[in-house]
Amino acid sequence: MKKLIILFMALFLFTTKTESQRLYIYGAERVDTLHLFYNFVRVGRYVFGVGGIFGVNGAGVYVSSIDSLSKWTKAPNVGVLGEGDFIATTKGYIVVSSGIGTYLSPDTGRTWYANREYAPFAMLPLSDGSFLAGGMYKLFRVRGDVSPNIVDENLWQKILDSTTIGRNTPRFLYRTSTGRILMYVLGLDHTKEGIWISDDDAKSWRRPHPNLDGRLGTLFRSMAEYNHILIGRAEDGTFVSYNDGETWNKILGPVFYTSTGQRLFIDSYTNVFASPSIGYLTGGEKMLWSWDLSNWEVLFPDSADISDVYGIVEIQPDKILVSASGGLYLLKMTALNPVEEKEITTSFSLSQNYPNPFNPTTTIRFSLPKSSKVKLIVFDVLGKEIATLVNGELDQGEHSVVFNAQNLPSGVYLYKLTAGDFVQTRKMLLL
Repeated sequence: MKKLIILFMALFLFTTKTESQRLYIYGAERVDTLHLFYNFVRVGRYVFGVGGIFGVNGAGVYVSSIDSLSKWTKAPNVGVLGEGDFIATTKGYIVVSSGIGTYLSPDTGRTWYANREYAPFAMLPLSDGSFLAGGMYKLFRVRGDVSPNIVDENLWQKILDSTTIGRNTPRFLYRTSTGRILMYVLGLDHTKEGIWISDDDAKSWRRPHPNLDGRLGTLFRSMAEYNHILIGRAEDGTFVSYNDGETWNKILGPVFYTSTGQRLFIDSYTNVFASPSIGYLTGGEKMLWSWDLSNWEVLFPDSADISDVYGIVEIQPDKILVSASGGLYLLKMTALNPVEEKEITTSFSLSQNYPNPFNPTTTIRFSLPKSSKVKLIVFDVLGKEIATLVNGELDQGEHSVVFNAQNLPSGVYLYKLTAGDFVQTRKMLLL
């Protein structure tokens, strides 16, 4: 047993940093009331927005400098119908797709090439300057690295069709931090719906053994990555993957309710922003944010204007531009005084681990109103002690432990916190 405890003590990460406390607050400045953008792309000091349906010039692609976000100029001869997709390639080209075609600008919006034959649902830039474009039952590699003139049919190289993915359409594309590409396809062939994976920059594809597919109605709308955990927002829930997209598990709970058109965004400080729907907590479609992926709050719950959030883009590490029902808002982050936050801790508490279910790591948080001798133990349902995570004197405040169960079998486990006369036990599920 001592050897097992030593092994787990080597695997967990313990910190007395106040990770579960809010370290920042946000203020909002409305910088524009004329536009609503479905999506943003930033290239250098320029921000491009697609949509603009409330603008006096109508829907389209607009460009602004990050120094003057109240002034937006519409790109000439670029048609937009519906949300479409919006990317910047590794060569700095801007590409927008919509229901009426694909448009590419090689010079930050001054010149645009149009191809009205193809209207991709999803796009993804590749490392060589080309990009992927998913259309009806097909996936193309568009050689923008060769020429920006996407009217040239020879630049559209078909790499997948219905013989591989069935009568399904690529609806979402995402690249993870490891370089892996995830593609979600949806359509008429249920046996081939769901996630497809490429580990060689889209040269070959495989479909992992699925525990999530289109028949569940789980069309991915947005993805983000938090400390190597993939988060997928879909039509009927939020899903997480701990193994780079091989398998997915649905997270339940009202804070993760999702619907069509939602966005996920993670800034430079790993704050997570999500634009939910169906009036979570407030009776309106408000924006959620989390500073640790465990605690969630509604941003600006008393504002009727900062709702129905669509596009989100980082202007600076402490400034986020969002497009909401009331216009464009610049969210400015201000650091909190950690001493003031510590004073909030007035009672002992043991929080539910997150994520839960988990595989293989999860975070356990607890609060101490005063310095105390603390013991935190994990044991199985038969009462057998698995690991001692904490055993010693800790200061007042909020604390967290990352528990790694890599070598344990799946099942229910319990963790117990003892601090003076306070004792509390909670359950967790290892997948």
